[in-house]
Parts: sequence; structure tokens; C-alpha cells
Amino acid sequence: MTAASEKWYHPVARLGRGSLELLCHTLMVILILGAIRAVEWTIEYLWGTKELLLFDRFPLKYLFHGADLSLLLGFSTIGVFMILRAYFGN
Repeated sequence: MTAASEKWYHPVARLGRGSLELLCHTLMVILILGAIRAVEWTIEYLWGTKELLLFDRFPLKYLFHGADLSLLLGFSTIGVFMILRAYFGN
């Protein structure tokens, strides 16, 4: 490679790696959130009601919302780290 082409190639390559990492994390979050929602719908369908109680005390939807929240927080923190690592090439 010449010096002129090397000047723009490395930033574009880093941007491509970072974008690919972002795309992969986004697709994974969408698929996992969809799976969690499918399990929730299945349980609601099998139980026959939307007001399910866990141990006759806590609504079961809290468990699913907690799973959604922890998944989003985990992918946000680890995802940002992985995207930065892919961009900077470490």
C-alpha cells in the first residue's frame, strides 16, 4: 500500500470492525429479547391469564422485566467495551 491509501484505509477498517461489532451485539439483543418475550407469551397462554403470581406474591412479569433490564444493561456495558476494543484494535 502507498502512504496515501494507508492514510484513509486504517480509520475506515477500524470503523468497519466497530460497526460490525455493533451490528452483531444489536442482533443478539433483539434475538434474546424476542426469545424472552416468546417464553412470557407462552407461559401466559398456558396459564390462561396475564396476572401470574410467582409464589403467590410477586407478579411473574417482574421476573421477565428484570431479565430484559439485566440483558440490556449487560449488553450496553460489555457491548461498548467490545466495540471500542474492535475499533482501536486491541
